[in-house]
Amino acid sequence: MREHGLALVDTVIAFHQAEMADQADWRVEVAHPTPAGNLVPDAVALLADGSSAFVGIDRTMSYARLLAKLERYESYRSAPASGRGIVARVPRSHWQETYAGPSLERAFPPPLFLFAPGPSPCGPGNEGGRLPRPCSAELADHRGDDDPAPAHS
Repeated sequence: MREHGLALVDTVIAFHQAEMADQADWRVEVAHPTPAGNLVPDAVALLADGSSAFVGIDRTMSYARLLAKLERYESYRSAPASGRGIVARVPRSHWQETYAGPSLERAFPPPLFLFAPGPSPCGPGNEGGRLPRPCSAELADHRGDDDPAPAHS
């Protein structure tokens, strides 16, 4: 879970550095009602152009799970309007009330799925202070030279 949170922070920073969204324009884990139950993206970003985007970060998502998430977004997008509306306006669906703007000028927020790398065997949890062989090779690749990896006792 910690890695997931750090990946989300990295995403917010990257969007900010690219001037696509300010770091203050993110809402985390906001529930959105659908006929099939709540849709809870990792974050919703208000983008620099005034539109919004749903952001999902995953390290291990299977194809079947990705399809299920996309179906949940479609369920949210196509959910019927709720309430009675007002005299001057027809009822709107939850996403229209939340993201479309007063004149329905904005489209449905696109879901953006970011696939972060999985946990590294070199990271936390590698007890004993020794690097397994794959980590030693990984470090050599990152150094960019042919020096052997440091010896461990």
